[in-house]
Amino acid sequence: MADNLLDFTHAPDHHRGSPRMEIPVATTNPYNPATSPPDILQYLPPSGEQFSLFSDPYAKMVYYMPKAGGHSARYWMEQRMENHSFTDHELNLINFLSQHRCATRSQIARAIFTERDSGDKIKQFIQKCHHRGIISAFSWVSPCLGERKKPLIYGLTRVGAEVAEKLFHIRVHDRYKFHAVNFPNGAGPKMNSFYPYLTSNELFCQLKSVDRLISWEREPHILLDDQTTFKPAFVAEVIKGAGELLQFWIEPVRITNGWFTRIVQRFRDIQAAYEKSSGSQKPNRIIVIADSDSRVPIIAALAEEHMPDVVLRFTTDERLLQGMNEQTFLQCGPNGELIASAMPFLLKDAPGMKASEYLSHQVIDINDEFEDF
Repeated sequence: MADNLLDFTHAPDHHRGSPRMEIPVATTNPYNPATSPPDILQYLPPSGEQFSLFSDPYAKMVYYMPKAGGHSARYWMEQRMENHSFTDHELNLINFLSQHRCATRSQIARAIFTERDSGDKIKQFIQKCHHRGIISAFSWVSPCLGERKKPLIYGLTRVGAEVAEKLFHIRVHDRYKFHAVNFPNGAGPKMNSFYPYLTSNELFCQLKSVDRLISWEREPHILLDDQTTFKPAFVAEVIKGAGELLQFWIEPVRITNGWFTRIVQRFRDIQAAYEKSSGSQKPNRIIVIADSDSRVPIIAALAEEHMPDVVLRFTTDERLLQGMNEQTFLQCGPNGELIASAMPFLLKDAPGMKASEYLSHQVIDINDEFEDF
């Protein structure tokens, strides 16, 4: 059950493991008290601000145009397979979603298109894929009503996942084969299991935008020195300069029932894995994606207690949504103060070899490199 690493919803609702720590909670509710859940103060950021875009624990999925593409998907797949006529963008979309589970239109645009492609072109492509039944579209509803518009989220349908397996040999977990239905009001699945992918996608897109991303893996098996394995939530390999590749382990933290107990255990597991890893397997940084700035101090305190040897950087949903800059990454000072801690090579136009240059040397010319026997 690999995907459960990212699911904080099944942990017991108690706070054992760090009895000396007091968990800060919000004292004010920014939402309408008449519609807010009674336990909302336990989950809001301690500052009392609204939930970030990808962190509302009460949100439930709602499909958009659930009947779109239902009758045409298999015909589309059979025609494409028979004629070998997949477009590059179709292949890139299926490959991306098979590995990243789900994504917003903005994330898809940055992941598989270039800056030269117009917004209208990208929108039309995604709509076409939706109507052909390659992807499903959904958003969410919540009793926490804010002014911020919710994005549409896209994931592979069963047919889209079948294409991914046939072409890329990637088997999509059943949970992420999206089968669009009309849920009764408030009866859709919770969004909690999707948020870690959506917020980590923002980091993926930012690393890609500054042309430093070499590879990205979801829950890879890291072989440790004692021959056991550990699965980080995500692993990014980035390039700092010629011959200098760095490995980041990425851990999103979402605040749902039992999050405190679960994150304590997760940090202990990371510390143990860190101690038993060496060479290229040992991460240069672990990046924790929190839901808000005001949550960072308690997470940092837990990290200091339970994984003291690990080199950490923090970021948040909103900081990633603002683009890569000198304020994207944080460290936490001894009194809980947040200190901007930029990694200069990740800033736009920073010197040093870029990922595109490095990867261009990995391209194989079949005629030159191979010979038939």
